[in-house]
Amino acid sequence: MFGVSEPFWMHDATRRWLCLGLFLLGGVLPTVGVLGWVAWRTSPWRLQEQIAQLERTLGFSVRLEGIQHPQPTKSIYEGIQLLDPETGQEILRAARVQVRWAPPTAPSRACVGMAELSVQGLEIRSEGLDRLAELVRRALTQPAYWPPYEVRIQCAEARLRQGRQMRTLSELNGFLQPLEAGSHGRLSFRLDAGQPIQIRFGRDHFQSPPVSGLELAAENGPLPCSLLAEVFPGLTRLGPTASLRGTLWICQQQGQVEYRFQGQLFQVDLKTVLGGEFGPMLSGFARLQVDQARIVGGRLEEAVGSLSAGPGVISRRLWQSAVRELGLVTGFTPGADEESLSYEQLGVAFRIGPEGLLIRGVCPAPAPGSIMVNSHQLLLGEGAPTGGAIPIAALVRMLVGQETIPPPLQAPATRQAEQLLRLLPLPLGEGETSGPPALAETASRNTAQ
Repeated sequence: MFGVSEPFWMHDATRRWLCLGLFLLGGVLPTVGVLGWVAWRTSPWRLQEQIAQLERTLGFSVRLEGIQHPQPTKSIYEGIQLLDPETGQEILRAARVQVRWAPPTAPSRACVGMAELSVQGLEIRSEGLDRLAELVRRALTQPAYWPPYEVRIQCAEARLRQGRQMRTLSELNGFLQPLEAGSHGRLSFRLDAGQPIQIRFGRDHFQSPPVSGLELAAENGPLPCSLLAEVFPGLTRLGPTASLRGTLWICQQQGQVEYRFQGQLFQVDLKTVLGGEFGPMLSGFARLQVDQARIVGGRLEEAVGSLSAGPGVISRRLWQSAVRELGLVTGFTPGADEESLSYEQLGVAFRIGPEGLLIRGVCPAPAPGSIMVNSHQLLLGEGAPTGGAIPIAALVRMLVGQETIPPPLQAPATRQAEQLLRLLPLPLGEGETSGPPALAETASRNTAQ
């Protein structure tokens, strides 16, 4: 038996090799491994791997200057750009994006973690807003390539480039969260230091087929329609100066999209609303109060509200068609060579739906029921009550400028008429009924204003 003070029974050479092995395993190899791991994390190959992963997830072409990993739960992306993969056009860029990984706010099988994004030096191009909206729609569907993480984004100030104009988005905050029954999110910001604008969106996976919805709330300040036109091209018909204030709802199910809007539209260019295909018929800038509007599958189903405009110009053809087709009255006799008539004020409350068109003049002078006036002279006013709505076919005939066809519910067989019939409500069939077409409340409110 060996004593405590006696040397270990291993041979000296064996002990030396054992100490050397322990030193290599416990000291050198871990150090080399850490240095190799750090070198890999900062290498160009790792950068390319991260770029490829971002492109698979986002569906954009990505450019990235560098990545830092100051902490195990924190990554910093520097000089990031997102580009349209088809055209190569830049969609957005950011000088610095810091990502912090954390547990989710509401743990579930659909959400395993949270990624908090803090963005600096963000610049977005308005031409790419439709691609960013498509990214959100894809994320809401929770595709297999989308990581099951709650995403939160925060940016103190961002720039929105619209042509040569630069706008400021401040207090930009948002989140996107997967749920057991679907997914939902929210985005809020201030445009040019104005009132807050909020966008909420979600998707219900329990319904078959799933239903997607969006709510845009700009109730405290006007939002330029030119910005939304990148996502909703139809808004370009309102003109470059148009803006809206109110709430827009969008619902998509079974491939059909339904729009609902309630609010006001300002600085609507009547010349562009009617479009060049009908020729120059009406000009002036209008304010539109929309109490209710619903568009389904690209067709206007119903709209209730009022319109006020002026000054402006109406073509002689449209003025004559309004008298003939809509049964309006006039106290004005134009000259033989007058192809256009000037007006000072246009005011009308309206309701349009499957039952037809109801209108009521709300100009305060020269007489009750005045729709269009010039120097206190009646250009257009309400006709004699007929007890019913104006048929949609009569509205079509007025816009395309055709003479009255003997069957009163027929429209002319032209391409212009076909375009209008695709947009306007379909008339009610035999036996169908619609809601009460009351306009008194709308008309009295506009008269008071």
